[in-house]
Amino acid sequence: MVLLIAIGTLGYFAYIDMFTQEQNTPNQKLTTQEETNTQKPDQTFSSEITGPPAPGPLVFESSGVMTLPSNIAHHDWTKELPVVVIVDKKNTATLVLQMFDGNSVYAVYQADNAIGKEESPTPPGPYVVASKTLQPSWTPPKSIDKKQKTIKPFDQDKDNPLGVAAIRLNKWNIVLHGTNSPRSIGKEASHGCIRHRNEDIMRIYDSVWKGTPVIVADKLEGTKVSKDMFMPVKNKGG
Repeated sequence: MVLLIAIGTLGYFAYIDMFTQEQNTPNQKLTTQEETNTQKPDQTFSSEITGPPAPGPLVFESSGVMTLPSNIAHHDWTKELPVVVIVDKKNTATLVLQMFDGNSVYAVYQADNAIGKEESPTPPGPYVVASKTLQPSWTPPKSIDKKQKTIKPFDQDKDNPLGVAAIRLNKWNIVLHGTNSPRSIGKEASHGCIRHRNEDIMRIYDSVWKGTPVIVADKLEGTKVSKDMFMPVKNKGG
């Protein structure tokens, strides 16, 4: 079913006030080859987005809403401009969209992901970033470990499935995070969260802030986003 999202300005900003305060912990030096590309990017970065791009930027209709196509024109990410994150379940991909000049939208980053398994699917719908943590520890749910023994951060314990960073969303305990199992990327493999390679989650981590909208969509094509979702920098939190 195509996800239809159109959030009004007043409703959206009232909605984001519900989120928990962002927590940021210092990044620590990573030594494995898997994590050698997790340093923060410069003011611009680009990804190797596959597939034929659209010929030009997406623009909003007069209503302030746009319907996303299957291919979106590419652009380098620019620091401090507003973004919206789209999780495309059909293609197991996460896209970072950025608005330029107040009306033009490009894909500035795209990464493969892993989503929930059939028995624990990732719930589609609108979310926002509630908090961000570098090198998070992990306490498994009782369904995984009855004793719920906390696992140390990834740089101390490579058994930590969150990898190098976690972007926590505002409901259903859904987290965009790294991984200790890069072979699972591109599959339905998680307990509901959205996994990424560690170098990719660091790129996404640096492009979002508390309150950044995240849409988990059954598929990219047909998903609707509104201009109001691209939060002005002056209103960003965290």
